[in-house]
Amino acid sequence: MFQWVKLRDGASLFVRIWGKGEPVLVLSGLGMSSRHWWPFLLPWRRHYQFIIPDFRGVGHSSHVALRHPDAFQGHREDVEDIVRSLRLDNIRLIGYSLGASVAWHWQRDGGFRWVQRYLNIDQSPCIVNQPDWPYGVMGKRQDKFFNALQLLLRQLHECGDVEFLWNLSVADRQKLLGSWADLARYHFRSAAAARLLNWSVRWPHLLTHWFPMSRLADMRIYLTSYLQAPDYRPSLQHCSVPVTVFIGQKSWFYPEAGQQQYRHWLPDCRLVQFAHSGHLIPLQEPRRFVEELGRFLA
Repeated sequence: MFQWVKLRDGASLFVRIWGKGEPVLVLSGLGMSSRHWWPFLLPWRRHYQFIIPDFRGVGHSSHVALRHPDAFQGHREDVEDIVRSLRLDNIRLIGYSLGASVAWHWQRDGGFRWVQRYLNIDQSPCIVNQPDWPYGVMGKRQDKFFNALQLLLRQLHECGDVEFLWNLSVADRQKLLGSWADLARYHFRSAAAARLLNWSVRWPHLLTHWFPMSRLADMRIYLTSYLQAPDYRPSLQHCSVPVTVFIGQKSWFYPEAGQQQYRHWLPDCRLVQFAHSGHLIPLQEPRRFVEELGRFLA
């Protein structure tokens, strides 16, 4: 089952709805489609109704461009529009990676009045390192990572008004995808993604099948948003709902030590450590992930 939900700017967002029972709103990671959740939610579909939007630019919402210059604020507004449109209340909320940042953005702005409990999956409350916080994205390697993002952002601005990656000239596409490939190889540690990006220079139709972001304006918004991401730590102490935190102990994306700090700010917090997982907990420990997900839901 699915529904197209009308948003405040007139656009419509695809929302997948699975199961029957108490409502569970699921906010996905960057580039992640709602269909990716199916194998993990399947065991609980008879007891809960899962509401999973495809964020703008992804999945069945791939034709919907980002509207707000701050990706976190824009997605937060879309989430609130979904909750109001579907008349949701007393919901269980799940946020993974990008979705978790959107959840904390919503909590900061008072959105947790609709939330009964929240599951945060491998995400730091502060993405950008601070003098008192070395646990943002990539931890101690953040400066090099952000330098790579800044290079990508400059290259995207040089592309002018071109809308999609495949509309670029071969030379410009090679330059931009080469930088993405370097990012995948050296920072995301994915040689396979780097190879696919390099192949896409010659066969751009590959991008339509696997690359989660193909609209250049959306890329600029995401890069700018991550480089200037808010610090949600001050608002955590005002969180009045129980929070469960899933931590990938081998996560190179968000250091475990930073995620352990949630217990110092949140009044009601339970930490669940996944010893054999990095950032991709559902894929790296699927059986335990499903078990702990059931424990959170119950």
